[in-house]
Order: sequence, then C-alpha cells, then structure tokens
Amino acid sequence: MAETAQEPRSVLIVENEFLVAEFMKQVLEDEDIPVVGVAATPEEAFDLAGSSRPALALLDIRLSGGSDGIELGRALRQQHGLRAVFLSGAADPGTMARLEEIGAFGFLQKPFGPDQLVEIVRRALET
Repeated sequence: MAETAQEPRSVLIVENEFLVAEFMKQVLEDEDIPVVGVAATPEEAFDLAGSSRPALALLDIRLSGGSDGIELGRALRQQHGLRAVFLSGAADPGTMARLEEIGAFGFLQKPFGPDQLVEIVRRALET
C-alpha cells in the first residue's frame, strides 16, 4: 500500500481525558486548523498517524494504562516523521529533560487556555 502524503497543517490529538480532547479539537477547528482525529491510546495514535498523515501531534504525557506519551512521541517521530507538542500538568525537571532529549517541539502545561493552544500549534505548523 502506498503511503499518503503528509497533510499540511493537520493535527492529531492524543489525550485520554475526553473533555480535554474535545476542548482542544473544538478550539483548533474554530481556528480552521484541521484535526485528523483524537486518540486515547498509543495504538489508536499509530493507526490515525498512519492513515491520516498529520503534520503535528498534541500528546498528553500521561496516558491511561500507564502509557508514556514521551515514548509515544519518540516512536511517532521515528516512524511517521511527526513533530510533537506535549501536554501535562507536571513540569518537573526530569520530564522537561526527557522532552529536550527527544527534540520535542513544545510543551503546554495544563491547564492551558485556547489562545495558548492555538499559538503553539500555529508556530509548530509554520516551522
């Protein structure tokens, strides 16, 4: 099967909190930033990344089932060329060092507002 081209300016949301994911999706779509889908698990994220070829992933660091969003981000970058903006309520030095190590594009600390989300997503998509 031929791989489809990357969708410019599109975003994949990986967030296991339904209301947070829906908030992000609505904010981005209101700003005409296409969202290819919302995933709650690493498996769903890989399926959507492979079929939809987004340009950017918004990744929660702590996913359900103990899944590590940072490792997921590393794998999505290696396998699909996705850059990532990470989301978390914690901004401890160890987490920030891990994000720097994998070349994360950005980080948003929860809770964040619509303007912060749109700004970092636009910056990531334009770079």
